[in-house]
Amino acid sequence: REYVVVAGAHAAAYSPARNAWRKLVVPPAGARAAVWTGRDVVLTTGTRSVFALNPARASWRSLPPLPAGRVGHVLAWDGARLLVWGGVRGGATYMPGMKEWTVFARGPLPVRLDATWVFTGSALLVWGGSPTKSWGKYAEAGAAFTPPAVGCGDDWSARNLVVTRKVKAGLRTAYALAHRG
Repeated sequence: REYVVVAGAHAAAYSPARNAWRKLVVPPAGARAAVWTGRDVVLTTGTRSVFALNPARASWRSLPPLPAGRVGHVLAWDGARLLVWGGVRGGATYMPGMKEWTVFARGPLPVRLDATWVFTGSALLVWGGSPTKSWGKYAEAGAAFTPPAVGCGDDWSARNLVVTRKVKAGLRTAYALAHRG
């Protein structure tokens, strides 16, 4: 019913039915990514901190912190849990009401990835570039994370990508860069 916008130290909600905006409480500092769960706006930061806003209650609350080595660069909702990816160790999933996150590996992606992402309904597609030694150049990388059925394992799966020679070469390069000694 509303479109929620978080920008810096401001947050607002737009109601298309009323063609009107309303201010929301000030969001936590360092907002990195946000997603709507059907009940809350969940916000990640450049740290392990994660927050949720119920627009009807107009207050932010803290969720359990992300596991060590993970930050919220990428955030998606799969209908049952949050999917967060970023940092040196990879990602984590969280089901509302739980006390902690369940970790998953970084996958074939470099740590320093300027990521764009989308959740397709069955897979989290992450794509972007990692800085190279040449200014203005990025080494492209991408991968698909297929969340498991709730309570099962997890997997990064190349089978969900349209795999061209360029994609394969990019993933090999990204993997090699990420795993240099």
